[in-house]
Amino acid sequence: MVRADVIARSITKAVVASEDPSARRSRLRRLQRSFEALFTIYHVRLYQYAAELFQRLRREWNIDASSYTDSFQPSHDQWNALKAKSDMGYSGSTFFTTLDDKYIVKSVPRHFEHSFFRDDLLVLYVEHLSKNTSSLLIRIMDFLAADSAYKFSPAILFGFAPSHHIVMENLLVGQEEGEQNGQKYHRDSWRVDSTNGQEAEDKPWKWQTWDLKPTSYFFPERDIAQGKLTSQATKSRLADEFNDKLYLTKEQAEIFESELAKDTELLQRVNAVDYSLFLVRIPVPTAERKSPGQEEEVGQEDPFADPNESDPSATAGPDLATTAPTPAVPPFTPPSPPSWRTGIRSADGRFIYRASILDFFWSKDKLQPKVMTRLVDLWNKIDVEGDKGPMSITTSSIKDTFVSSKIQAVLPQITIPPTLGTPDNVTTVIVDTSALPLERPVLAKEIRKSNVILLVYSDHYSYERVALFWLPYFRSLGVNVPVILCANKSDLVQSTTSKQVVEEEMLPVMSEWKEIDSCIRTSAREHHNVNEAFFLCQKAVTCPIAPLFDVKESQLKPGCAEALKRIFYLCDKDKDGYLNDQELRGFQMRCFEKELHDDDLQYIKDTVETMMPDDDMSRGISPDGFLLLNRLYAEKGRHETIWIILRMFQYTDSLSLQESFLHPKFNVPEFASAELGPAGYRFFVDLFLTSDRDGDSVLNEKELSTLFAPTPGIPHRWLEDGFPACTVRNEAGHVTLQGWLAQWSMTTFMSPKTTLEYLAYLGFESTDRSDPSTTAALKVTKARKRRRKAGRVQRNVIYAQILGAAHAGKSSLLDVFLGRPLSQQYHPTIQPRVVVNTVELPGGKQCYLILKELGESEAAVLENKTMLLDQCDLLVYCYDSSDPDSFDHIIELKKKHAHLEDMPSMYVALKADLDRATQRSEVQPDTYVMDVQRMPQGPPVHTSAAWPTIQELFVAIAEAGLEPNTAFPKPIGDENDGKLLQYGLAFGAFVCATAGAVVIWKRATGDHG
Repeated sequence: MVRADVIARSITKAVVASEDPSARRSRLRRLQRSFEALFTIYHVRLYQYAAELFQRLRREWNIDASSYTDSFQPSHDQWNALKAKSDMGYSGSTFFTTLDDKYIVKSVPRHFEHSFFRDDLLVLYVEHLSKNTSSLLIRIMDFLAADSAYKFSPAILFGFAPSHHIVMENLLVGQEEGEQNGQKYHRDSWRVDSTNGQEAEDKPWKWQTWDLKPTSYFFPERDIAQGKLTSQATKSRLADEFNDKLYLTKEQAEIFESELAKDTELLQRVNAVDYSLFLVRIPVPTAERKSPGQEEEVGQEDPFADPNESDPSATAGPDLATTAPTPAVPPFTPPSPPSWRTGIRSADGRFIYRASILDFFWSKDKLQPKVMTRLVDLWNKIDVEGDKGPMSITTSSIKDTFVSSKIQAVLPQITIPPTLGTPDNVTTVIVDTSALPLERPVLAKEIRKSNVILLVYSDHYSYERVALFWLPYFRSLGVNVPVILCANKSDLVQSTTSKQVVEEEMLPVMSEWKEIDSCIRTSAREHHNVNEAFFLCQKAVTCPIAPLFDVKESQLKPGCAEALKRIFYLCDKDKDGYLNDQELRGFQMRCFEKELHDDDLQYIKDTVETMMPDDDMSRGISPDGFLLLNRLYAEKGRHETIWIILRMFQYTDSLSLQESFLHPKFNVPEFASAELGPAGYRFFVDLFLTSDRDGDSVLNEKELSTLFAPTPGIPHRWLEDGFPACTVRNEAGHVTLQGWLAQWSMTTFMSPKTTLEYLAYLGFESTDRSDPSTTAALKVTKARKRRRKAGRVQRNVIYAQILGAAHAGKSSLLDVFLGRPLSQQYHPTIQPRVVVNTVELPGGKQCYLILKELGESEAAVLENKTMLLDQCDLLVYCYDSSDPDSFDHIIELKKKHAHLEDMPSMYVALKADLDRATQRSEVQPDTYVMDVQRMPQGPPVHTSAAWPTIQELFVAIAEAGLEPNTAFPKPIGDENDGKLLQYGLAFGAFVCATAGAVVIWKRATGDHG
């Protein structure tokens, strides 16, 4: 954008306030200009070359000088007078339009182009346009050249900014207004019968343009270097085909041909090549068309008459009290009589045509075009196999013309570089091969290296060999690549149509051999479907149909259908099972970056309703309707559309999600942990609310099943933990929002990889431009250190393990934590059990507390010192205060596993509602905790799962995890160290006081003296 803005300002200044290059400048001024030129990257001072010539032309074209310069003045809300256009050509030029769309500015950066126009064509061009006011040559308003001081500036030497520009008329002036009004009035008042192009059928209000290059005026060698080896999609834009007709009166046609002859005769005289006829076709509203027998004479009708004026000759249309206004007339030609630059109304009244000859800056006498004709390189692979006609197809694809002279039996391989517009930006190599038996080893080698095979036949004999020899031969080599079946030399068989060839020859072979991806009929002599054949080869590799569609069954394959169902679910934002209008528009914009217009949306609905009449279209498109639309794409050969959708949602060619998408790089440092960030919590809250279809604030089994439909199912870790029993549920056993968020908080803490994977499956979309992946939903906490110093851990999730002897009441503690009723029957814990819930801390802040009972795996877990220290925040030792043998288990654990002393811990006496028993241990619990362990908490916490105050225990556990210094055992001698510290502080205070007194005494005695 910076480059475009700087170039635009240079152009504007040159037009509005151009300096006279012939004027004398002071030496200081010249030095200043030269110095300035050395330190600019994009800025180039421009001036109006041959200004008097172009001023004369503008006067002859009735262009007012002030009106012309006003077009290059910025408006009140714009700081630049030009708009950059990035998709108006393929020559590497920079394009701008004025804000009023009256003029186009095109850069002419290459020396052989602007020197040809300046030295060879300019004077002839001015004379020709002066004599022929109806000339079709594009009207050039100005020719801007770089100041001589900038000749060796970095901007020009390194190609950062163009050195020359031309200002010319814009034949598309009024397009935006015309199309907007056309779309507004289209449904009731417009009808276009032309079948030229899908866009004309679907959007008849659209202006259509063609860049037509007549063969007799075309310079094919230039396109060999600049794009001749590209896909048909790009080639068709470089040289369009106009498959319709121009409906003109006899007089209009004669004038048109006469002007074309005059203009092209001038261009041929100076050896100009590669120029084109730019044709614009503008649909006319029904109400403005003339009734039969009411056409006016040519030159007597203003094609852009004021729409508010009544027209007695207009045909009445439905509800046309106000007709769609036609586009504005370009300012540089009087509207009457009409011309090919203002618009010629077609003889049938349906269209307005504009036309002009463009791009006449190439001369085949210049050195660089001659050199560029030799640019052809070689790369990745398309094999051309068969018995008849492959060489002519390859040659025709390159040269765009049929080579009638004898050509070599096997052509050298040819490369289509990725920069020339090939599908998916891939490099393609075309390898011609021989069918001779002597060349069979080379043929086999090339086939094994190929990605796709173009199998060509041209007569009955070579057709029979397709199924009898070639396809079995491919299988014998063990290759599994798509085959494109091509019937060449269609110009020799005039009696059969393409439809007959497909039905009688190709479909029987395709039904028998699954390797055949598609088929096509071509003619190298007539250049019919040659480029399309190679485009099919490219598409067969970049967008293969085999993984998507079963041709025999005419159905989407299961893997493709499952992927599309997941995509449907992700696009169904309200989770009602239908894609409504807004969701369809969002899907269109996300996949194709284009808006879905109302008429296109209605067409989609009509198509689904026609084929699925039982669907309720008032609610939107159902999953079956969505699959139907994609099946239709595959049946019509537009399976690249399905691939665009799949790849937009991160699917690979094997229809699995990309590994980097499911498992992005996410490192958690030692002693740190992963937690959900604000974006993650917001996503899971929204997911819960949209999945709660009955609005009861819980997720039942059906809702959970629907929620996890686009995933492999409920996470395996959850099932191991007994979900949903491990989190908060209501009385019916359904997960609440609190339990839902707690479960994901625990999953993120224990296994962030699982959370990232399910965020991808469930469709999380990051709004953080710096982190567009699923990792934006998570955050990494600050690494905690095992320290006894005071300090609070910056964490929202605390993990504590519950240790203790059997019958101590650990399971009841976990049940009460989740709000479950106590069980009166004892059930021993065999497998580890983990639960999670929120805890409200003093001050109102909440955190998530994970409690885990180890069961019979307690000994094994405690042996693993590394895992215990890395994950666990706190150990909670529990014993049954009514069982005299319960506490001894804790003492034995501490003796056996000395590293437990390095862990923060708490001691809890459960079942305090029963009679307290004296423990048969070496030391009683109170003495052990206070005197032996010297715990800051004081004696063990006495509580009972049956008491309401049990909730205070969970708060105490959470706070101990957040402030681990309060839960570390005090080392022996800690009290003496404390006393020494107190004595040290007292002594220090005494020394400071004495020193202060001495200083005061000295000052007092000094003043006295």
